[in-house]
Amino acid sequence: MSADNSSPWVEAVLQLLLDARETEALAEMRLALGHSITEALRFHTSEGKVGEARDRVRLGNLYISSEFFLGDELWDEAVTAFAWTIKLSEEIDDVYFIESARFSKAFCHKMLGQRDEMLKETRTLSADKTYFVGASRGFGTLRDLLD
Repeated sequence: MSADNSSPWVEAVLQLLLDARETEALAEMRLALGHSITEALRFHTSEGKVGEARDRVRLGNLYISSEFFLGDELWDEAVTAFAWTIKLSEEIDDVYFIESARFSKAFCHKMLGQRDEMLKETRTLSADKTYFVGASRGFGTLRDLLD
């Protein structure tokens, strides 16, 4: 699932998370970004989990990586990670992260100056909701995004 302008290592990391290989994914992120950058980053472990429980861990880890990239203002990487989060959410029919991921993906497109992509993503969002946009940014609405 190639997306946008992110570095090739990002998709490798996301694939490791999708494959439930969290330790390897974290090691790849540390290699690409530096140990100190990823010191606070932790993924949930899928070890011993099967079926729906394993899917939820994989989805949660994709979302964690998305939020990490957003927090570090790695916009292209965040767009890619949010795209993977949305795709897995749809595949396993889990709506827990999907709206927040769509809003944050649109926000990243806005930060990249990609208005058409931002507008495309906002078509799926409710105008009357407030969305979480990462720990460092707090919350926002569709109106905030479009202004």
